[in-house]
Amino acid sequence: MYRIMQEALQNVSTHARASKAEVALGFSPSSVTLAISDDGQGFDLDAARRNGQGRLGLLGMHERAERLGGWLAIRTATRQGTRVELSVPIS
Repeated sequence: MYRIMQEALQNVSTHARASKAEVALGFSPSSVTLAISDDGQGFDLDAARRNGQGRLGLLGMHERAERLGGWLAIRTATRQGTRVELSVPIS
């Protein structure tokens, strides 16, 4: 989870042109959730996936989430910021 957070914050620092970023961590009896949000410029996620822009970072975050048995969602739009959400089951 730390590496996913690290990659998301690196993306904010490098690409987002954000004035702020927030990290939230939540716990329930069955899962841990992590959300990283920024107020930056956002991006076209479909275009990034098609063109390979940032592909390794995005792919790496998804692969790490899968290895943890969890899921990762990225919500973004041009000029509307980005939110990365991760949920990982715990026993």
